[in-house]
Amino acid sequence: MRKMFHESVKLNVALFYACYTIIVSCYALRQTVFLSEFASTLNTAAEIVLVFVCLMNIFKMPKKTVLAMLAVLCLAFFTKLHSSSSILLPICLLVIAAKNIHLEKIIKYDIKLKILLLILTTSFYFAGLTLVNTHIRTGGQIRQSMGFDNPNGFSEFVLSIIMEIMYLQRKKIGWKEILITLIGIAVIGYFSDGRTSMLCLLIALIGLLFLKHKDGRLMMQNKVVKFIIPNLFTILTILTLTMAVSYSINSQIMQQLNSITSGRIALSSEAIHEYSITLFGNTIETADYKVTLDNVFMYITIAYGIIPTAIICLLIREYMLSANRNAYYTIVIIMTAFIIGGMAEKFCLRIQFNIFLLYFAYMLYGNPEVIPKKLNSENPKE
Repeated sequence: MRKMFHESVKLNVALFYACYTIIVSCYALRQTVFLSEFASTLNTAAEIVLVFVCLMNIFKMPKKTVLAMLAVLCLAFFTKLHSSSSILLPICLLVIAAKNIHLEKIIKYDIKLKILLLILTTSFYFAGLTLVNTHIRTGGQIRQSMGFDNPNGFSEFVLSIIMEIMYLQRKKIGWKEILITLIGIAVIGYFSDGRTSMLCLLIALIGLLFLKHKDGRLMMQNKVVKFIIPNLFTILTILTLTMAVSYSINSQIMQQLNSITSGRIALSSEAIHEYSITLFGNTIETADYKVTLDNVFMYITIAYGIIPTAIICLLIREYMLSANRNAYYTIVIIMTAFIIGGMAEKFCLRIQFNIFLLYFAYMLYGNPEVIPKKLNSENPKE
C-alpha cells in the first residue's frame, strides 16, 4: 500500500512538471513558424491531463473541500468558454495539480526552462524563423518582439526569470543581484522597451534590499502596510474603474494620466462603453481590439464579470495575508510588484510569468514541503 502511494505521488509530480513545461513552452514558441500550428493543440492537451491530475489530488480530500475545488474549476472552465480568455484556467489547474510540489525546486527548474526557451526563441527570431511582431511607440521607439507574440512577452519572460533568481537569492541580495537586475532592465529597454517590466523589477529590487534590514521586516507588520498590501489588488481594481469613468466625463487629470499610461485609461473607458459590466462577463472575440486591453483589473472586470472578479480579489487578499502571516516576505514583495504592474499589463495573473501563484497550492494543501520553513530566512522565529 505504501509503495502504491509513493508511485502515485511520483506520477502526480511527473505529470505536473510535464504539463507545466508544455504550457510555458507553447507560450514561448507559439510564434515559431514550424511550431505555431501545434502550440494551441499541445497546450489544450496539457490542460486535459491536468484535469485528471487535479481529480487524483482531490479524490481523498474532505467533501466540502472537493466541492469547493470543483466549483472553482467549473468557474474557470466557464470563464474560458464564455469570455474566450485563457488566463484563469491554467492557474486553477496548475494550483490544484501542485500537490506535493516543492516551490523551491519548481522555481529552480523554471529558471533553467525559461533561459533555454529564451535562447531558443531569440535564436529562431534572428534566424528568421518566427513571425515578426514589431511595435512603434508614438515617439518613434521601435519595440522588437524577439520571437514572442508581443514585445511585452519578451520583457515579461525576462522579468519572470529575474524575479525567480531574486527569490532564490533572497538570503543574500547584494551587488550581484543588483547587477543582474540592471542588466535585465537594460536588455528589456534596448530590445522591447517594456517599461512596466522594468518598473516592476525596480520595485522588487528596492523592496528586497529594504527587507534585508530589521526595520524593513518590522515595516511588514505595520498596521497601514498590513492593510494596504493584502487589499492592493482590490484597491487597484476600484481605482481602475473610477479612473475609466472619470475619463469618460472629460476629467482633465485623467486626460493627462492617459497620456502617461500610453492611452490605457482611454482604452478602459472605451471598453466600459463597448461592453456592459455583467455578473459573469462578456465574450471577447479574438479579433476584437479590446482583447488587447492591458490593465488586468479592467480586463477581468469586463471579461469575467463582477462575481469572478470579486472572487479573484478575495483570493489574492487571502494569498497576501497568508504569506505575510507566515513571514514569507519575499513572496509578498514580489507579488506586490506584480500587482502594481497589473495597472499596465496582465502578467500578474499569467502563470507563465508568475510562478509565485503556486503559493496558492501551499494554502490549499497546507503542505510544509511546498515552502519549507527551514529555507525561509525571513521567518522571525528563526
